[in-house]
Amino acid sequence: MTTLPSYLIAQSITQAEFARRIGASQGFISKLCKGSGTPSLELAARIEWATKGEVTAISWVKEVREWSE
Repeated sequence: MTTLPSYLIAQSITQAEFARRIGASQGFISKLCKGSGTPSLELAARIEWATKGEVTAISWVKEVREWSE
């Protein structure tokens, strides 16, 4: 499961650019990358779409992250 920070680094995309692509603020993308925020279902779906499925919507569900470790 790819994390958002890993995806952004691999694709050489800034948090600000990614935020513009999905209609979010750079500050909130920063929180997501630090693990101190959780996106709404709608935003999680936009992240999955924008990353072509590399960062899945379900990856934001804490229990799923724990199962995959």
